[in-house]
Amino acid sequence: MDVVLNMSKTMMKKYKNFRKKRGLLFKLYLNNILFNKKFMIKILLYLLLIRMKKNNKYKKSKDIIYLIPFLFINLFIILIMNFKKDKPKNNIKNKKYIGGKNSEYFSNKKDLLNIYDEPLNRCGTDDMDIGSWDAEGKCSELGGGVHQICVKNISNNTKNFSKKTGQSDWSSQRNNDNHCVCLGAWSLYNNKDNTVFKNKRGSKKILKCDAIPKVALSKNYISKFSQGWNKWNGLEVPSQIKDGVEALVHDCYDETEPKSKKLKNNYCNFAKNINSLNKTNLYKELCK
Repeated sequence: MDVVLNMSKTMMKKYKNFRKKRGLLFKLYLNNILFNKKFMIKILLYLLLIRMKKNNKYKKSKDIIYLIPFLFINLFIILIMNFKKDKPKNNIKNKKYIGGKNSEYFSNKKDLLNIYDEPLNRCGTDDMDIGSWDAEGKCSELGGGVHQICVKNISNNTKNFSKKTGQSDWSSQRNNDNHCVCLGAWSLYNNKDNTVFKNKRGSKKILKCDAIPKVALSKNYISKFSQGWNKWNGLEVPSQIKDGVEALVHDCYDETEPKSKKLKNNYCNFAKNINSLNKTNLYKELCK
């Protein structure tokens, strides 16, 4: 950058005319406006110096008036650059938001386990539009809407998901992308639609099971705020937690897989103290 500045000094010597000098420096300023903050400030100082030395006369009042607009512009640009620099980077390639309020960008620094007691995997990949997952593409939201259920290819695997859960038709716009959906919305959907239960148990056709956090199967999220298993913006139906939890287990539990024993234990420990879960056929089959 100093090389560029020295070149500009050399070029300035060729111009005795004030307007030509000022024009040249102003062009350098604009060309480097997003390149280097220190260089921008140096250019501004040179502009002031040239103005003050015009005809070897100092006109301080006019000089200050001349410089004020550039100082404000420079300050504004530096603030924007600092904001962009400090903003957390998202390793998801495409940052287009789909689904309005159902699409959130947040950061979660906690290392969560999935329902198999393994490190939580990503729901989203770099070629997908953001789908209510965190900065790493994981369904790790612990508050707010509690987007913890990773649905694969939501527009095709769970057709009309958003409309059936009282939302706009955003899910049909997701193309082949995954999406982290709310616990309550997942429960309500399975109360109204038995698509999941039509598949063989453990088929993992609907959910990306290793991307669902273990904390979903905890008492904290039975009725978390307005979006727990049993809550969904006033649109919930009685005991919908049964539909949501059992749909998850049906899709993700494969008795031939060793890791599914962990899911079984997590489900049983969660369901044993919930009346709407501990009296069902699934609970009797897996937990007694």
